[in-house]
Parts: sequence; C-alpha cells; structure tokens
Amino acid sequence: IQTKSLSQLAVNMIDWLSVLDKAIYSPSDELSSLTRCVFVDLVSVRILPIIQSLHGISSHELFHEFPKEIIGEIYGAATRNGLLEKNENILLSAPLRVAA
Repeated sequence: IQTKSLSQLAVNMIDWLSVLDKAIYSPSDELSSLTRCVFVDLVSVRILPIIQSLHGISSHELFHEFPKEIIGEIYGAATRNGLLEKNENILLSAPLRVAA
C-alpha cells in the first residue's frame, strides 16, 4: 500500500517536472534537485527495495503483477515526459531502467 502511494507521488512529481521545465525555460538547480529527489530518494531508496522485498511472495496472485505495475507507471511517466532521454538523468535513472 505504501509503495502504491510512493509510486503515485513519483508519477505526480515527474509530471510536474515537465510542466515546470516548460515554464522556466532554462536549466535550473531547483529542477535538478527535484529530479534527483524523484529518481534517487523515491525510486532507488524507497520504492525499489520494497518491490524487491515482494519478490519472495510474488507467487501469491495479489502480488504477482504488482511490482511490474508500479515500475511500469513510473517508467511510463518518465518516458512520456522525456526524463529518460536527457543526458543529465542517465545515471540517476539507471536503477529505474534496470527494474523496468
């Protein structure tokens, strides 16, 4: 349940990054720290370890598709908003790319 909430927070932040990036029109330290927060704090440090802990119980029907769904939502939002294509995000997004 916590993972679903964190996933939705990550998707919302990724969507807002796209909006803010278009509104500011210039490279911004605030946006890069927000991007780092999404990829490092939310995805790498919080969501991926929780999903990894579900690996042992993924044989249960309830949890079988859950990790794929969570990662798919975040990966889809990052792809849709062009975050995975930016050179400065390649290392930050590496754990998400591997999990997808």
